[in-house]
Parts: sequence; structure tokens; C-alpha cells
Amino acid sequence: MAVDHDVLVEHLTRLQLTCIRDQLDRLLDQAAGEKQLTLREAVAFLVGREVSRKNERWLEMAMKIAHSPTGARTRRLRLQGAAERGQASDPGLGRGALGGAR
Repeated sequence: MAVDHDVLVEHLTRLQLTCIRDQLDRLLDQAAGEKQLTLREAVAFLVGREVSRKNERWLEMAMKIAHSPTGARTRRLRLQGAAERGQASDPGLGRGALGGAR
């Protein structure tokens, strides 16, 4: 059965299997050639690589989010710090952060 490479790449993209898509030729050569895997083992190998890459990307994103406070979290941290220092005001609201006037 002949497989059109472009169609296979489109399917991998549609299924969001980007690790397999981006390294398709190398992974297939690795799965078929050097390791002499059965079809089931080859699929498990390819899926395992995809899962590993997605886990890596998830961890990278989680680390970025954890190290860069933004938006409401930044404001909340700033207000919390100000309240602890006795400077309980929020310039964005035009009144004290604890509900009192300036």
C-alpha cells in the first residue's frame, strides 16, 4: 500500500502529533532499521517519543508561567506586599486597597 508523505504529514498535524511529524523520517528509520521492531513496537516507540516531547513542552511552559507573574497575580502580590508594609493603597483604584480612602 503506497502512502502519500504529504497526506501523512497533514494527518499528524491534524492530530497534533508534532514531534512525530517534525522528525518523521528519522524516527521511522530508527524504528524500522536499527531496532528491527514489530509494527506494535514501532507505534509504541513513536507514541512514546510524542508523549515525552509533550511532557517536556508542558514542563517548559509551567516553568515560564511559574517564573513570570503577570496581570492580576502581579497586582495581588504588589498589594499584598504594600499591605504588609502598611502602604495599603492601590493606585489603579484610586482608593486604599483595604477599602479606606487615601
